Amino acid sequence: MDAFEHNIQYVHDHLAEMGVDLDVRPHAKTHKSPDIARYQIAAGSIVQCVAKVYEAEALAAGGITDILITNEIVGRDKLGRIADLVREGAAKISTTVDNAQNVVQLSEVMQERAPGLVIDVLIEVELGTRRAGVNPGTPVVPVAQAILDAPNLNLQDCMHIWIQSTCSIVGTTKVQC
Repeated sequence: MDAFEHNIQYVHDHLAEMGVDLDVRPHAKTHKSPDIARYQIAAGSIVQCVAKVYEAEALAAGGITDILITNEIVGRDKLGRIADLVREGAAKISTTVDNAQNVVQLSEVMQERAPGLVIDVLIEVELGTRRAGVNPGTPVVPVAQAILDAPNLNLQDCMHIWIQSTCSIVGTTKVQC
């Protein structure tokens, strides 16, 4: 086993040794490689996280079937490309939001470019990194309500970034958001 394979396996083995029951969701923003993503998935990762739409497009084109876009994507052009990925169906695409206006625009673009299809949406919650996300508690409610009101969006969960290159899902139900 070379260092590359060892490092990927080490993450999963180390968590197991610590008794941590955690789904590993590595971020592909550094490697941007479907081949490396396949190694990570084979080792036990459940999804690939990306920061940008073009990274999601590249992974989907390379056969990766579950992709979470962890940055809030704004603008009709980029949101349209997300809707196109959903419509093409090569991968399950999920994305994040942190404000109700973004939710409305995503829903409108989905209706135009992927009518009848649904995309999973996570709310990014700011938990002290001062990086991105809606503040926890009451400020989450209008964002969650906008998702629940959109016929083509599914409120999957809340999310926060806890290490720069790793995404972590917080909570297990919509109520906990």
